[in-house]
Amino acid sequence: MVDNDFCIIHGNINKDISLLAHCCSGNIEMLRNGCLFTGRKTPVQSYRFTTGSAYLIGSLRNKRLLRHLATHFTGGVPVVNGAEILYQISTQLGSAALGLAEGDFCFFIEDRNGTLTLLTDACGQNPVYLVNAGDRWITDKLKLISALHDHDIQHDPQAGETAVSTGCHIQRILPGTLNVFRFSNADYQVCESRQLLRPAKMPLAIEGNIFN
Repeated sequence: MVDNDFCIIHGNINKDISLLAHCCSGNIEMLRNGCLFTGRKTPVQSYRFTTGSAYLIGSLRNKRLLRHLATHFTGGVPVVNGAEILYQISTQLGSAALGLAEGDFCFFIEDRNGTLTLLTDACGQNPVYLVNAGDRWITDKLKLISALHDHDIQHDPQAGETAVSTGCHIQRILPGTLNVFRFSNADYQVCESRQLLRPAKMPLAIEGNIFN
């Protein structure tokens, strides 16, 4: 299993995020509505398109199959960037097609309005959490949040999917789900989540010559 080490601070940033790079050794990239921190050894790929950006954190186990699908929609132009592969598949076949992806990864798209659409891998090899600690985080490593707060933040697996740690609310994002995070006019975060079907049960309208 790849040690992904990432966190997304979504919305207003209330802490000095440079401390993350100093304490945890990694890279910070500003998003339209927040920032992304990835560890020094974290595999990450990004893809910019007209209305936003896509990011793949981790690795795809069936990248060859997915690349073949994506290349079909780019007029035969080879697609090697994992983030672009998943973006092309989701836009051409619909978001349900992301259920085809296998591996130890987290994939998200941020649009021009700062809305975040995030996919977790179906096996849940690296648990991903939504944390409200005064600021809002999406992360697979709670220690990253502790680096910017004055107390240790932990999640007790015995407490279930949702738990309250010192001064914050922690919710595990379920494996194999597509989640939407955005801010409404009232400036609070809205979260939508739906389970993606297993590939064997997933109806897809794929042209017969796509694998030719």
